[in-house]
Amino acid sequence: MKKKPSHPILLTLLILLIITVVCDALIERKSNIILQGFFTNDDNNYFPASQIQKEYKAQLNQKGKVVFEDGLYIVPGSSKDYTTASASKVVAYIAAHELDFLVTTQSLVEHYSTGVTFEDITTYLPNDTSNYELLYGKDGNGEQKALAVNLNSSRLLKDKPQDVSYYLFIPSTSHRKENVKIFLSYLFT
Repeated sequence: MKKKPSHPILLTLLILLIITVVCDALIERKSNIILQGFFTNDDNNYFPASQIQKEYKAQLNQKGKVVFEDGLYIVPGSSKDYTTASASKVVAYIAAHELDFLVTTQSLVEHYSTGVTFEDITTYLPNDTSNYELLYGKDGNGEQKALAVNLNSSRLLKDKPQDVSYYLFIPSTSHRKENVKIFLSYLFT
């Protein structure tokens, strides 16, 4: 008696999703994106991506598109379709060098740090880094560094009740790091 493969349809859909995301990322790359970021696990809707995108773009003196996305929800190890699709999208965009930053919870920063190489966030922060709550640890290359910055004192969260802390990290694969630096300045000034 042959053993049936487990979840062949889910695996096929996951592979198709990854291919679609990578193709979409490559097409978007050609359309002059100047900054792209994702906000995950935002149960309280602190990060309405379209509103943040619009307000930030209004202050920029650059032509090009700013693309922010919210609504992604990630639970490591979950087999639920939505969380698997969200996690796959993040990984695919990092692999395609299209994700410039990710805003997420501390536990997910720690999760991604095991397999993703991070930029040292202190290089991109405005002013003295002692003004910020930083999350230190080893990244995917085993290098100890400041992995992420807590956003509780940013313009997005400073006047809101916070039961969860959100952090921003920069994957080393981002090719628009100077624009992330400008975005961080916008967030903290």
